[in-house]
Amino acid sequence: RLGVEYSTKIGYDAVEMAGFFRTLERLTDQAGGSLPTFMSTHPDPANRNERVAELAQEWKQRANRQNYEVGRDSYLRMIDGMVYGEDPRQGFVEGNMFYHPELKFQFPVPSGWQTVNMPIQVQMAPQDGKALMLMRLSTQNTLAQADQAFREQYPFDITGRQQTTVNGFPAIILRGQQADEQSQQVTQMMAYLIEYGGRVYDIIGLAYQQDFNNYVNVFERTMQGFRTLNDAAKLNVQPDRLRIAEVSSSTNLRSFLQQQGIPGDRLEEFAILNGMQLTDQLNRGTLVKVIK
Repeated sequence: RLGVEYSTKIGYDAVEMAGFFRTLERLTDQAGGSLPTFMSTHPDPANRNERVAELAQEWKQRANRQNYEVGRDSYLRMIDGMVYGEDPRQGFVEGNMFYHPELKFQFPVPSGWQTVNMPIQVQMAPQDGKALMLMRLSTQNTLAQADQAFREQYPFDITGRQQTTVNGFPAIILRGQQADEQSQQVTQMMAYLIEYGGRVYDIIGLAYQQDFNNYVNVFERTMQGFRTLNDAAKLNVQPDRLRIAEVSSSTNLRSFLQQQGIPGDRLEEFAILNGMQLTDQLNRGTLVKVIK
């Protein structure tokens, strides 16, 4: 409601905001459905789409202006070259390997495990949810300092400590456990602290006591597989970037995207990205988001 009010008062056509919620709805459908509105912390995009359209008309009548700005072309020209999707320079998974081109390391990801790469850590877990691995950069730059910081940060009773090397890098192996009084469950932990490139990386494996032995070998394969990234193809990987292409002659969106080299399995993705349908007709001079 406030977005419609503010944008109308400064001269933008708030009706266009409804298109944004249509896009969200299409993204939700493409992802395979959504929660019912009453179970969601945010209203359903389709409901917001309808509400925004109503509010925009109300505010247009209140503001009593003749012309409202959309500014589609000027906006598109400003985002030309922007990174699209996740930036692989900050880490990516290919096959069963995690690569970090900027920090120049790699380690194996267990087969079938889901991986989430966040700014502060990489999370890995099997589909049954019975184990968890975390990989994060220590706040300390030496093994001794990282060892102390780990003990202070995590509430585990340390039951074992061993100095070792991982592919030539100094490392410390920590083992520990933590009891939860409420659930009566005991969580067991194994961590490798690895010093590499002037930094220390913590790789932590967690599972309940009854499941831990089933995952020890999985944890160790990942932790002991930490190594220098030397593959030039992985080191030089670059993110996708938006390119704003101009239609030279009238056509439909599907044909234009195909001309721009968008793969067939991504045509619908780019139709959504442009807020259009693949069958929409494009006039000469229309600007369209593609990737380079």
